[in-house]
Amino acid sequence: REEEWIDVIPKTRLSPGEVVPVTVGGLDLLIIAGLTSDTRLYAIANSCPHLGTPLEIGQLVRLPKESPATATTAASDVVTTKEEESANRWTELQVSSLLQQDGCEDCIVCPLHRTAFALESGQVRGEWCPYPPVVGKLTSLVK
Repeated sequence: REEEWIDVIPKTRLSPGEVVPVTVGGLDLLIIAGLTSDTRLYAIANSCPHLGTPLEIGQLVRLPKESPATATTAASDVVTTKEEESANRWTELQVSSLLQQDGCEDCIVCPLHRTAFALESGQVRGEWCPYPPVVGKLTSLVK
């Protein structure tokens, strides 16, 4: 079968951080406008992969893309000699581009067990099933 695009919602209807539940082809989806003003849109399943909780009532947040250990290691790589400094000088465009990035990504947090999922990749950000305390760890084994 040939792939096709299906119109689900006008892009102009979405404001940054807005979450709109839709059903398309029998699938319950969320169309989410990114929290920043870069006009990024996401389409994800409207259910947590753990217990199927609807994510439409979840909270949108921005969380770090990398672990604190990785960020600390990267920050410790410091140029020490004048030769290295001049060889590694950044252009103004590179610095400007870096300043626009905050190292974070848009995530949705499950309202039931508070696991955060990156909207772009679906990867878990932070702890898996952190809530409720102790019980969350046990329920994470259910599915």
